[in-house]
Amino acid sequence: IKDKAAANSTIFLVCRPRVGDRPGGSGATGSGEPEEAGREGASRSPGEEVPANRIPPDHIGPGEAAPGREGAAPAPLQVREEPAVYGAAGRAGPGRVSARGEEAPGVHASMPENPPDPPGLYWEDVEPRVARAVRARVGEFQEAGIGGVDLYLASFGPALEEFSRHWPLRRGTPRAPPAERRRQRQPGLFEEEWDPYAATPEDALDAARHEVKRWVLERLTHLKADADLDPATAFFVLAWHAFEAPAFPYDEALKLARAVGVDLEGAVVGRLAAKTGSRLHLWDSAQRAAKGALGPADGSRAMIDALHHAAHTARARSLQAARDLLAETQADRDPRFDAALEAVLEVLPVSGAFTGIEVGGETGAAASDFEALYGLYRLAYHDRIDEPEQLRFGFGSGRDA
Repeated sequence: IKDKAAANSTIFLVCRPRVGDRPGGSGATGSGEPEEAGREGASRSPGEEVPANRIPPDHIGPGEAAPGREGAAPAPLQVREEPAVYGAAGRAGPGRVSARGEEAPGVHASMPENPPDPPGLYWEDVEPRVARAVRARVGEFQEAGIGGVDLYLASFGPALEEFSRHWPLRRGTPRAPPAERRRQRQPGLFEEEWDPYAATPEDALDAARHEVKRWVLERLTHLKADADLDPATAFFVLAWHAFEAPAFPYDEALKLARAVGVDLEGAVVGRLAAKTGSRLHLWDSAQRAAKGALGPADGSRAMIDALHHAAHTARARSLQAARDLLAETQADRDPRFDAALEAVLEVLPVSGAFTGIEVGGETGAAASDFEALYGLYRLAYHDRIDEPEQLRFGFGSGRDA
């Protein structure tokens, strides 16, 4: 059989003895075939199926002469190939070819299929299922030692697996174009037309990022993070947690901003960070102050503004001056303040006062913010939030430093 599908098939043919041929014998078959072939025919009854690699010479395919029988025309055989079947594990199993068109017993095993989705199922119905699939695995991933941006990447597997079970999908409500598309004055030459009702695998990835973001923030703050952190502060915290560095690819920052729900160009670039080429650089409090980008000191725009005001004041003047600033603006009475301070202390790099290793550059500047904010924590807020875990489990108790 020359068909490509036959390459994965096991061929079975039916042995039908010729009239006048003896099925076996002590010396040779009735057709002058070798003794081995005679024994082969004698061991099987007429109509029995045998593998192709054990076909007696009497049953060579059409157009081929059997050994010892030159010029003799073999009996015609009708061969029908059946396609490869799938077992329970989803792997292709061997097909069967039967000269009588019979199916080999026990060959076909039905491939497990998901129950069909009810009619009218939309992406909005599937999105919670994707989130539950990610949340069920993200803790397992972290326990296995997966952290930072790899935690987001690992979550894509269960998200896409759940999404694929319901594909194809459409949205029930239209989606607004992304901000970067709205800013385009004219579409690209080969850009696809925008379909507001399309549901794509990227939707599943966004849902995974959002669920990992929620899971991480809840553990960093020991609180309900979605209610207690504004989008800009959440982006700052998650960027440090995911990339563990002040600079990272802009494209990855864009995906993180989408998961957090913040406009990267409008609320981050020029306020919390600078875009340099294809990378985004987060600023520390001193850089923001030098660029006039600190924002309101009371944290009315974002709580990271109030924390950076306090850190800059502590670094430039004193911890008491920073404490007085927070009391004057009443930023520390905002319900979001405790969660923001706790989360920032968990993700900023620890200063050399705790590690014994001084670090320079952008990382060193961020570590100086950590030292200032930790000093404020010990001065005024140690009874309201927990000791940073990265000090308790990484460098010993910060209180002994």
